Amino acid sequence: MTQRILTFALQTEGHGFDRQEMNCLKTQLQLLHSGDCQVRAVFLWTFERAKAPSDHELEMNPVDLALFEDVLLLLFSVPQPLIGVAIGCIGAVGTGLLKTCDHVLANDSAQFWSDQTHEVNLHTKIHMSVQQAHLLGLVDEYAPLKELRAQVENIVQELGNLSDTAVALFKASLINSKIDAIDRKLAGGLPAVHRA
Repeated sequence: MTQRILTFALQTEGHGFDRQEMNCLKTQLQLLHSGDCQVRAVFLWTFERAKAPSDHELEMNPVDLALFEDVLLLLFSVPQPLIGVAIGCIGAVGTGLLKTCDHVLANDSAQFWSDQTHEVNLHTKIHMSVQQAHLLGLVDEYAPLKELRAQVENIVQELGNLSDTAVALFKASLINSKIDAIDRKLAGGLPAVHRA
């Protein structure tokens, strides 16, 4: 039985995304949950344009929002290791997708945008450098792009040599490492982020 690595590459813009690509991702994730395919791990590559999202991108239409929420729920419960890879200036959609990953790698110049809705319906854009995202626990490792690709290849090689039980333990260790890192960061205080 052939084990494979499932890779998704999504280019998003702020709160926008290609609906066809997102539906394809949803369908593939549903197949993973059905247990019909032998997948060793899932890599989610996120690419963004090189500028900050504008104010008009703070709203997502109801159809896209429902699709995005469906995909997030499926990602949260992927049984295989879910590795996120961030390249560029990642908007709210890309950042949301990365938050579901067990482990996130990013290039050393990555930037992350998110938004926060307050009780009074006021939207605030939040910008984080890759270093701040690392301190907050969103990014687990970051490196120059060439080294980042080598890290991805190393993980693929490592997973290819593991038994099914070892892959499940690998996923559990990634989750436990993330929880431990967040606990340490909360105990030591959180870094400041830039609010736009």
